[in-house]
Formats: sequence, structure tokens, C-alpha cells
Amino acid sequence: MRLAVDSESGNAYIRDMKSGMSCSPREDTMNTLSTIKLTGSKALEFARLQTAGVLLNSFQSPNEDEVLGLCISDAEEIAKEDVGLLWVEVSHETVDDETYALARRCS
Repeated sequence: MRLAVDSESGNAYIRDMKSGMSCSPREDTMNTLSTIKLTGSKALEFARLQTAGVLLNSFQSPNEDEVLGLCISDAEEIAKEDVGLLWVEVSHETVDDETYALARRCS
């Protein structure tokens, strides 16, 4: 299943990729089907468990600018100083169900 957006109306709907059937998600489930933002040690844990080569990001610190697209080894170096600077966003629209479920388990 994938969350999709109708290009004309802008309304979200869920599409079963095997059957082709679609339906509107319940309002109370919309947040669970969108983007998960993991920060700190949870972001690093997710990246370590992920086999698709997730790139992490680092918030701006007093000494460094924000950095996007960090590999795990670079993120681990930042984590030695301040793991709270790390973050990653996982969108259900851009990853498969298994990857999204892993992000939910890490959150």
C-alpha cells in the first residue's frame, strides 16, 4: 500500500499496489502515513539498521553549519560530540512499507 495524492484535488488516498484499489484514509490515520522525523540516537539506530544506505543530516551547531546527506561513518563522528544534532526524515511516499515500518519502530 502507498499513500498518494491526487494531482488535481490535492486529496490524499491509499492505493493497494497489487489490486489497484484505492480509498481515502481516515483522518486520524493521516499522521501515521506521512513523514517520520527521527533525531539523535534514534536516527543513527535507524540508519544502521537500514540496508538501503540512508543518509543522515546534522542540525546547525554553534561551530558548524547544517549538513545534509551524511553517511553513517560521518554521522558517527558527529555523534561522538553531540548525537542530538543528527536527524533523518522518512516519508512513506518515498520508501517501501518495510523501511517505513522500521522507521516507526525506531521512533
